[in-house]
Amino acid sequence: MLQPTTWIDQESNKRTNINSSLQDIDKKHLTNFQVDFKNGQLNITAQTLNGRKWGWNGIGFQVNEQLSSAQAYNPEPANTDFHQVWRTNHESLQLEETLVLSIDPDQYAVTVSRFLQPQSRLRIDQLADGMLNDESGLLTWTSNQQLRIAHTNHLRVEHYPRSRADYPLLRLPAYELKKYGLGESNDLPVLYLTDEVCEYGLMEVSLIEHPLRRIWSTELAEHMSEVGFKHWHATMQPIGSDHLDLDPNQRTLVSCTEYRLVHDLSVADAFAAAALQVAQQFPARGKISSMRHGACYCTWNYGPERDIDHNALIKRAQIIRKHFPDVHHFLIDDGYQRGPRTLDPFYPDPEQNIDQDKFPKGIKALAKEIRDLGLEPGIWFSPTLNLNSQLAREHPDWLLLDDQNRPFCLGTDGYLDMSVEPAREWMLKVLDMLYGQDRYIGCKLDFQSQMFESDKVRYRQGNGLIWRDWFYQQIRNRIGKEGFFETCIAMSMGNPHLSQWCDGYRVGADIQEGTWQRHVDSARWTLPVLSIPGNQSLMLNADSFGWNHDESMAVNRHRSTWCFITGGLFEIGGKLETYPPQAMDMLARVLDQPDRGHACRVVDDSAYTGIPMPRVCVINYPVNSRTAKRGIAKHIALLNWTDQPQMTGSVLSSLGIKSNANIFDFWDNKPYPISKEGLFELLPTRGSRLLTVMQSE
Repeated sequence: MLQPTTWIDQESNKRTNINSSLQDIDKKHLTNFQVDFKNGQLNITAQTLNGRKWGWNGIGFQVNEQLSSAQAYNPEPANTDFHQVWRTNHESLQLEETLVLSIDPDQYAVTVSRFLQPQSRLRIDQLADGMLNDESGLLTWTSNQQLRIAHTNHLRVEHYPRSRADYPLLRLPAYELKKYGLGESNDLPVLYLTDEVCEYGLMEVSLIEHPLRRIWSTELAEHMSEVGFKHWHATMQPIGSDHLDLDPNQRTLVSCTEYRLVHDLSVADAFAAAALQVAQQFPARGKISSMRHGACYCTWNYGPERDIDHNALIKRAQIIRKHFPDVHHFLIDDGYQRGPRTLDPFYPDPEQNIDQDKFPKGIKALAKEIRDLGLEPGIWFSPTLNLNSQLAREHPDWLLLDDQNRPFCLGTDGYLDMSVEPAREWMLKVLDMLYGQDRYIGCKLDFQSQMFESDKVRYRQGNGLIWRDWFYQQIRNRIGKEGFFETCIAMSMGNPHLSQWCDGYRVGADIQEGTWQRHVDSARWTLPVLSIPGNQSLMLNADSFGWNHDESMAVNRHRSTWCFITGGLFEIGGKLETYPPQAMDMLARVLDQPDRGHACRVVDDSAYTGIPMPRVCVINYPVNSRTAKRGIAKHIALLNWTDQPQMTGSVLSSLGIKSNANIFDFWDNKPYPISKEGLFELLPTRGSRLLTVMQSE
């Protein structure tokens, strides 16, 4: 069994390098920061400019039926104002609990690390972490009418087959009980409570996700005159199991949460800060990924889908080498198998999986030919299986079960239980066949998160989070440090914990043929992760851009503009041999000297409080970036997502430019004029503008 990741393994670790400078605190607006732990409850408070006390009042903890308020916690003699250790013994459970408080008064932040160590094997059925159960628990600085709350679940929750975009991202707290963090879409591990203008805010960030995930539940007080929440609660849940087993005398970190009071912090900045707080624990893949300065061709979108064969793919690889020198990876998507897109064709012998009619030389030979052309080969894989297949019939004891003890279903498909040793060993043979030596060093893992993230699955041993981490590590072991690893369905919402293994994640729905409507639908989920620098965590992928022959130049360019300004990794697709010259020129322009993973700043706040379709986006390039070294300060995109002409733009101060800025159209390099009032343009229907802003001399 895998051991939980130990993020703080020493009580003496004061995390001096963990709390990055999230905010420059204005002491006028945040004063009298206090941290107090007594009677088994934690208080973290401050005062606003008008003297109002706010923060968390009486944070409680629970393990099984035992509440922290009923326990006596003893302080360590070496406790200081910045670092405190508190211990208690739950005698009926024969369990030692340790709370480690790392206090950063300059940042108005406290990190609470919670360790459990039983004397004998112990089953944990309940683990609450951050309990505030009445109106006096969460002290707010304004009325309930002004409060707002933000979580990625507001934009999207996936419980297959239910999956759609929702909005707004920043919204009024619900009077009904609302849960955050459940679902299959790998949410950002942060809950942000603020107000209409983000003047003040409270952030909770879960800094670990192995072996448990933090799930929040909130319920606003019902009466207009009341200020506060009837219920503010967090639990640490073993997704994919109904309990957590702790081994005797094993000290396990079961939660690590940062509580932070903030001032003048936007939702975008709060989400970015939370993601980076998590990602800096790891050697995050975004920091070293070849996709930062390269691109990928994928065989699925803009027409081909499963209609692929050896000759067609080699022909496209040759076109890529000739026209797009910065495309380094060639990813073969679904369609290489001799049967359905599941595990079934791999059984019983993984080597016999390939469709010999389409790939008579086999996919190992295809990988070599792709590599001989100077490209790195990658291949798509999904761990699903048909529940009526030979594999399922012969090994029902291998099947992953649900909470009713039946095979877990994703439509008509199911999964193998990785905690069953024979199933696990056979799965490794499949991975060896695809990603072993001299084979493929790129992986697109699809239809996979439900296997690990659904709250309906039940592993026979361990839980979904433990086996997810194991599975991802097995893939990384095979493709190596230089390999490219991307997750797909369910589309992710930027979970930075995955940056330990993954270079990128698909954030939007399939673009498929590249129609306007597919483009709009795909873009709807992207807003919460745009502000996160993927080159410090893991990079978003807005899916392919290419050329739809039935759409206008404006629509195809809108798609390319969007994929460019997201800052995400580049992926192109389609039957390149059919593309007209203007399509090849457009792709070549976008793919010239990629510099990906920089944060995208959405200028129009209405995207966060309304329909989540940004109209004005900016990428600012750090001085040491490749793009800055070419003399480029930033790129600006203006986007019209409607079927009507639309005035789009912003005042110069919001864009960070001056009236004498040297600006050019990205596509034709012609000078672009601006006025002293701002940068505004009446965009045509489905129109866009991508601008290059040069550095000032």
